[in-house]
Amino acid sequence: MEAAPVPLALQGSGRWSGVLWAGLRQNAALSDLHRGVTQALGSCGLKPERRRFRAQRPPGRLKAWLRTWRSLDSSPVVVDEFCLYASELTPAGARYRILQRYPLRAKVEA
Repeated sequence: MEAAPVPLALQGSGRWSGVLWAGLRQNAALSDLHRGVTQALGSCGLKPERRRFRAQRPPGRLKAWLRTWRSLDSSPVVVDEFCLYASELTPAGARYRILQRYPLRAKVEA
């Protein structure tokens, strides 16, 4: 798969099943990359994750943090590679290891 570098900008934040998240502003390059990765995974027989988690009520301090950062907005940064990670759960916590790097390069017209 070939894809161009992707500009990413943070937009919004929230909480999902005990995890704090920051959203990404949609853009055409990000949508194209997502579509390409999804198609490549599908051709290998892998399907997108479909799990959903129950919403939990956040504690008071967390509610205040979420109110403060819900309209998070940043300038874009250009991402020129992404990585496939393996995670291993150990008694000391999760360990992550890069399995493969995927550089993003501008498409070359022939």
